[in-house]
Amino acid sequence: MEDAPKKKASRKRKVVLAAGMAAVVAGIGTAATVSFAGTGAGTDAVTTAANTAAFSDTFEDGDTAGWSKSGGTWAVASDDSKVLRQSKSGATPAREFAGDTGWTDYTVTATVEPITINADGYAGIVARSTSSTSFYRLALAGTGKVRLESVRSGTATVLGEAALTVSAGNAYTLGLTVSGSKLTGSVNGASVLSATASSFGSGRIGLQTYDATAQFDNVTVTTTGAASPTATATASPTATATATTSPTAIPSATASPTPTPTPTPTPTPTPTPTPTPTPTPTKS
Repeated sequence: MEDAPKKKASRKRKVVLAAGMAAVVAGIGTAATVSFAGTGAGTDAVTTAANTAAFSDTFEDGDTAGWSKSGGTWAVASDDSKVLRQSKSGATPAREFAGDTGWTDYTVTATVEPITINADGYAGIVARSTSSTSFYRLALAGTGKVRLESVRSGTATVLGEAALTVSAGNAYTLGLTVSGSKLTGSVNGASVLSATASSFGSGRIGLQTYDATAQFDNVTVTTTGAASPTATATASPTATATATTSPTAIPSATASPTPTPTPTPTPTPTPTPTPTPTPTPTKS
């Protein structure tokens, strides 16, 4: 199990850089800042944006706040060099991790200087770490090579290697770029290895030694593409009102006028007959 990050209230000189953001929120350049494990004084921060972001640690503060250890003996040198040193020898892995498991496409670079290194030993950098034993690695090997590897559950698969004179006491700038399924490894700014792999789509950065002691400095992460770990707010599009045309009312049929009834003619009254007078009887 990885050790919890050390916390120390000290004055930090860890550099957090944020490049200009191609804003997605109504054209406003903004960037969200989140902290590594732990908060308060002495905790590193990483700035994320939609297009680019950067994190840098030069260990000038004298501590390893923001990093989590898995094996080895790690400490910032107390002399003026202010480098992160792994001093435990032997055939056991020693690792330090930082960042966020949500990071996807980025380049991690670091100055790596082997102090002692055996034939089967190495010292290098890690990208897209999903656990302490699963990640991509670019390492200086004691056999005189630089190797690009995919490590799953502790089992390493060599994706590519190139001859390189690896000498104790010499410093090398290693760079490992992960972009989609494409991996690129560089030494002192020159690309020397490339491969494709799809084992890990996102993960943290790391530093590592095996059967070697080494010191590390100037760790830098440049993120491109999908930002992480903080989601960038997307502005809701302004709805364009569409005028709704009211249908033209169909005129109601005009009622036909009710014909005025023809008046019934008043009947001519039948004249009352004059009664015939009863004759007066004549006396005989």
